[in-house]
Order: sequence, then C-alpha cells, then structure tokens
Amino acid sequence: MNNSFLKSGRTAPAEFSQGGGGRVHVRPNKDRGYSRLRFLHIYPEQVETILDALALAREELGTEYDSVALDAICMHYLANR
Repeated sequence: MNNSFLKSGRTAPAEFSQGGGGRVHVRPNKDRGYSRLRFLHIYPEQVETILDALALAREELGTEYDSVALDAICMHYLANR
C-alpha cells in the first residue's frame, strides 16, 4: 500500500498548533486552505491498526482519500460516544 502518511524526510521549519507527548502536530497551509497533520510516537502495531481502519473506511465510502476516511472515522466515533 503506497501511503504518503508513512513517508519520511526532512521537515520544513514551521509553527505547530499542538504537539509533543504523543499528540498530533497541526501545520496549517493558509495559502492552500488546508492543514497537514503529523501523528507522533506511533508504535508498529498502531500503524497497522490505523492503516487497516483507513483502508476499510475508504472502501466503505468509495473514496481514495485517507483524509476523507479519517474524517468519517472521527465523525462515527463522535456520533457514537
């Protein structure tokens, strides 16, 4: 599975709105109107679970976009709290 989520490389300097301690870094791109999320401190078994959940959500939604799948997973979780 080719997933840009797993690519590594040099990170451009930027201010993050959150971060550290297993949190998510949010890097807004004001010019393009979207944000980039970086999840920190994810263990191998968590990566497998996350990718499986994204694949299942993409299939059920009929989308190729992980961002759409992640949004649906989050909305489902919030709706069923």
